[in-house]
Amino acid sequence: MTITDKEIQSSIEKGLAELMILLDDDDEKIRMVIHHFVQDAPVWFNEIERGIRNGDSNHAAAIIHKAKASYGYIGLDELMDDLGQWELELVSRLRIDQEEQIQHFQRINNTVVRTLLNSPFYKTPGSSKGQKKLPFAGKRVLVMEDNARNAMVFELFIQELGAEVTVATTSKDAIRKIIDTAPDLIFMEAQMPFCSGPDAIRELRTKGIKTPIVALAASPQADEERTQALQAGADNFIVKPISRQILHQTLWRYIGPVSIL
Repeated sequence: MTITDKEIQSSIEKGLAELMILLDDDDEKIRMVIHHFVQDAPVWFNEIERGIRNGDSNHAAAIIHKAKASYGYIGLDELMDDLGQWELELVSRLRIDQEEQIQHFQRINNTVVRTLLNSPFYKTPGSSKGQKKLPFAGKRVLVMEDNARNAMVFELFIQELGAEVTVATTSKDAIRKIIDTAPDLIFMEAQMPFCSGPDAIRELRTKGIKTPIVALAASPQADEERTQALQAGADNFIVKPISRQILHQTLWRYIGPVSIL
C-alpha cells in the first residue's frame, strides 16, 4: 500500500474521533490507548525485523498478528489489512526478500507515532500511586468479540474497575480459554463465524460450565437472537453498542461483592 503522511494523519484524526465516541468522550482512556501504542510500536518492529533476519518467519508473523489490530483502533484499517497480508506472506513464505517490506512499514509506523505524539490527546498517563483498591480486583472476565475496536472498549471499561480481561476472537478460542482460565463472567458475541454464540454457549453448558454468560449482538434480529441465546443457556442478553454504565451495572449484577441475580 502506498499511503502519504497526510492520509495517515487524516485517518488517525478520524479514527480518534470515532474512538472518543466509543469511549464516551473519556480523554484519559484515549491517552492510554495512544501512550501504549507509542511505547509498543517500536518494540513490535524491532521484534519483526529480528525474527526475519534470524530466519524465524513464524515469530515475525506472530508479532504482526499481535500488533495489527492496534492500527485499527486508531483508524488505520487499511494498514491493518496490509499487515495482515504481510503476516500471510511470512507464514506462507511467499516473499523471499523482506527488507523492502520492513523499511516500508517502519517508515509508515514512524509517521503514525509522530502523528500520535502531536495529537492533542497525548500525554503521559498519571501515576496510579495512592489509588483506592478497585472493586473487582482479582476477578476475571472473558470477552468473546471478533471486532478489535469493540473488544478494546470492553477491555478498558472492565479494567477500570479492576477486573482482569481475557479476549477471545472465535468461539473455539473462547471455549478453550474459558476452560483454561475459569473466568467469573463471560460476555459472548452472538454473531460469530463457523460456530455461533448460542452454539458456543450450548457447548459450554454441556461441558458443565456454570459461569454467568451475557450474550451480545448488534442486529435488527436482536429479539430472535435474544431468544436463541437464552434458550442455549445464556443468563442475559444485551444489544450493542453497550455503554459504560450498562457494562458496569452488569459487572455489579453478576460478580459484585453481593451479586443481585
